[in-house]
Amino acid sequence: SDSSCKTTTTTSNASSSGGAPKTVGTYYIKATSVGNENYESGSLSCKKGVVIGKATDKITLGDAVTATYDGKTHGITASATSGSTVTITYYSDSSCTTKTTTSNAESAGGAPKTVGKYYVKGSTTDSNNYTGTTTSCSKLKVTISRANGSVSLNETSKTLTYGSNATATITETGDGKLSCESSDKTIATCSISGTTLTITPKAKSEDSQKATITVTAAASTNYKKASADYSVTVNRKSLTCPVSPNDKIYTGKELESDITCPKSGGTTKATNRGTYAQKCVANNGYKFSSTCSVNWVIRDIITEYRVRQCDRKFNAWVRGNTSYTLSLDSVSGIYTTQSDAESR
Repeated sequence: SDSSCKTTTTTSNASSSGGAPKTVGTYYIKATSVGNENYESGSLSCKKGVVIGKATDKITLGDAVTATYDGKTHGITASATSGSTVTITYYSDSSCTTKTTTSNAESAGGAPKTVGKYYVKGSTTDSNNYTGTTTSCSKLKVTISRANGSVSLNETSKTLTYGSNATATITETGDGKLSCESSDKTIATCSISGTTLTITPKAKSEDSQKATITVTAAASTNYKKASADYSVTVNRKSLTCPVSPNDKIYTGKELESDITCPKSGGTTKATNRGTYAQKCVANNGYKFSSTCSVNWVIRDIITEYRVRQCDRKFNAWVRGNTSYTLSLDSVSGIYTTQSDAESR
C-alpha cells in the first residue's frame, strides 16, 4: 500500500495479507518468480499497480408509514450500501421544498407528529469507500390521520326549576373548539365558559318540559369531531297564594283590592259593600300549588264606643248603728253601637 512496497496489504484492505486490494486507495505491486528447469528466478521492481476509486453510495428507503395521530413522531427507515447512517429529511410538500417545522415535528426537517401527508429525502456523507449521495424527493412516505376525539360530562341529566341554572364539567380528548346547542331554546338554553357548561331553563306554562343539550368539540387539525348529550327537564317554580288583606271601608267610590298577584282574575275593583273574590294567576315559569282565590271585603264604618271602668260609691241605707256602702259593678269594654255602650 506504499510506493516503496514495504507495507503489504492486510485484511483491512484486502482479503488476505499481501492480497489484492478491495478498498479505496492506490496500491503498488512487486512480482517474483522462483524459476524452474527452464527459467531462472526473477523479480519485478516496485511499481504502481492498482487504483481503486470511491463508489457512489446507494440509499434504499423503507416502506411508507400510515399512522393515526397520537402526539408521537412517525418516520420511515432507510439503509445505505456503504453501511453509513442515512439522514432522512421530511417535507410537507410533494416537491420537497418545505421542511417540517416545530409546529408539526420535533425539529426542522424531523419526523412528523401532526396530521398530514409528508415526503422525504435520504442522504449520506462521504465515507472511506463511498461518495455520499441524496435521493430525489420520494413519493408519499408518511401519512398521519386524525384521531377520534371525545367529549364527556360529569353529569348527563337533571330536573330544573325555573329560575335555577345547572352546570356540568366538560372533559375533552382533543383540542377542538367547544360549543353547545339546545334542541328547544324555548325550554332551555346553554353556554360554555372554559370547560363549564351552564344550562338555563326558560319560562313555560307547563311542567315536565324536556330538551336535549348537545356539547360538541369541533374537528381540529389532529382530532375528529365529537359530542355528548345532556338531558334536561324543566318544571315551574311554586308560588304561595297571598293572604286576605284588611277590610276596606265603604266610601261610595270605587275601591281597588290590595291583593298583589302576577296576573289577576275575578273582581279587583268594586264600589258597594260586600265580599269579593280575586283570582291570582301565575306567569309562565311559575305556578300556584292549587287554585289561588283570595277574598277582600268592603264594609260600613264602625264607630267604637269605649266605657271606662266605673267606681262610684254612695251611702244606701243604715240599719241600727251599722252603716252600709253600695258600689256599682265595675265594667269596661268596646261596643260597636252607642245604645249598647250606654246600656252598660
